Amino acid sequence: MKTIDKETFPSVLTKENFIEIPHGKRKSHIHVVPNNSDWWNDHLLFRDFLRNSVVDRQLYEKVKQELSLKKWENGNEYASAKTSCIQSILEKARREKIK
Repeated sequence: MKTIDKETFPSVLTKENFIEIPHGKRKSHIHVVPNNSDWWNDHLLFRDFLRNSVVDRQLYEKVKQELSLKKWENGNEYASAKTSCIQSILEKARREKIK
């Protein structure tokens, strides 16, 4: 296995220096986002909502299980296929948060 030294990777990620690692070689998928950004807050809201909503947690689990049976070119295709379910649950979480 080829090792890559730390100088290969940028210290600050931008669109210009983003590194795409081929899916077959990935060991993990890490997102780096600013604290309290919309992305960050939406993910925490989604996580917390699923912890408290058995029905939505089971729906999300079912969707993920069904999608896991398909063959995907990469993880991004799989992630995109979950988007409508995630957005639906997230909208419900936002409505319940307002109450």
